[in-house]
Amino acid sequence: MLKGIYFLETNSSVLSDMEGCFTINDAFVYKGGCGVIREAVKQLEKMQDVSFIVISDRLIDGTCEEALEQFSTISAQMIVATSTRDELMRTRLAKRAKLLPYPYSYEELDALLKKICGSSSYEDGEIEDIANSDISRDVDNPFSAGKKAEDTPEPEPVIRKSSFQDRLKDVQLSKTSERAGRMTPQHTVVIYNQKGGVGKSTIAKELAIAMTCLSIQKGKELYRPKVCLCDLDLDSSDISSLLGLPLEPNIKQWSDDISKQYEKAKKMDTVFFSEWDIKQNYLQQHESGLYVLTAPEIKTEGITINYRTVSTIIENLKLCEFDVIIVDTGANILDYTISAILAATDILALSTCDVVSAKRIDGVLEDILSNVDAFDRNKMKLLINRYDPAFNITPEELSGVLQMPLIGVIPDCREITNVNNGGNSVFYGNTRSGDKQKAFANAVRAVAKRLLELDIGEHTAVTSFDENREPRLFDFLFKRK
Repeated sequence: MLKGIYFLETNSSVLSDMEGCFTINDAFVYKGGCGVIREAVKQLEKMQDVSFIVISDRLIDGTCEEALEQFSTISAQMIVATSTRDELMRTRLAKRAKLLPYPYSYEELDALLKKICGSSSYEDGEIEDIANSDISRDVDNPFSAGKKAEDTPEPEPVIRKSSFQDRLKDVQLSKTSERAGRMTPQHTVVIYNQKGGVGKSTIAKELAIAMTCLSIQKGKELYRPKVCLCDLDLDSSDISSLLGLPLEPNIKQWSDDISKQYEKAKKMDTVFFSEWDIKQNYLQQHESGLYVLTAPEIKTEGITINYRTVSTIIENLKLCEFDVIIVDTGANILDYTISAILAATDILALSTCDVVSAKRIDGVLEDILSNVDAFDRNKMKLLINRYDPAFNITPEELSGVLQMPLIGVIPDCREITNVNNGGNSVFYGNTRSGDKQKAFANAVRAVAKRLLELDIGEHTAVTSFDENREPRLFDFLFKRK
């Protein structure tokens, strides 16, 4: 006899969809336990007649298996709503609980409950096993059609190698499903140049706040994108200073917790943290609304961070309710930097109009293309910073040499230093706004809109290289005649 259902859920829209909908044997809804599993277990031990526990894997700290162990004293059927595409994770979960794709609807849960209870109102074979079927949805279904979890082979462990080329080939990131109800498909934007001093941190900060402050018409209401800024420039750790944020928490604490979870999980190729846990323990929130993952001020604290750590962080952030994730990288080609690059939907190659910074972009692009078979060059977009019309190299010319579309040109603005010194942004907390700052802000906002696909204007096409003009040092350095 179905007596009651207990939900562990943070998404209010999911709970509102569930409440008052169930009609099977007069089932009712307990709304409880948002985030802390041990408190939910204590609450459940005091309750009577709970037949099912429906838990989102976004609330689980550590491995799902360990979390489900905590419910061993509760005599109820566990149902885990999961968004993971990890085959091994689903295999292990399926041994302990029934599975639902996340986010789920009332109809999907209702069908699963009737299947479990053997409802007489459904003929044999009319309802498929939700955990192993392809459900028609507006989001990607994390369960493969016709492929059962128990048939999935256990993946071989990844062994790190010493060379840069081998590390590139070893970096693997799982795909994540899109969230229903997002303003746009989720974007992961990486800002990169192997040369330092081109303004990566400043542009990352301004681009993130520009997106956060955008007011976008969504039906009859205005919507502001949810943005997370990650500081992966572990050599400089500038973001906290540029935004006037405390030094802790930062990526070091999250990295340490990830390492601990991997030690417990052993053969698992990734570990998951709840959105509540991520925002409470690892991210800081700027007064503009921007969420920030800062870098440690002491360089040696980031020495344990590797490609697996970064891939796990990005994987978990993609499962949060963020429309955009912006990653500020260091001027290096370390494996964790490459891991972020491979996880990106858009890679902004930030350059000034000088030969050295452009050549660094060309060199790294060549390394990646020659060592990563699946790398999509179309993700690369050229963004020019600190441009002055007096330069003898134009953005269009640089776009042609690098064979990379030009997404925007940020004009030179010396006043941005004063903005940074105050821990402000040209979009938030800035009390002075001259003509150069306005031009700077307009250029950054235009790039933000193009990345969010809100600007109907086309990106500047790749300019063909003019072979008829007089050769210059610029051409020689790029091996052109």
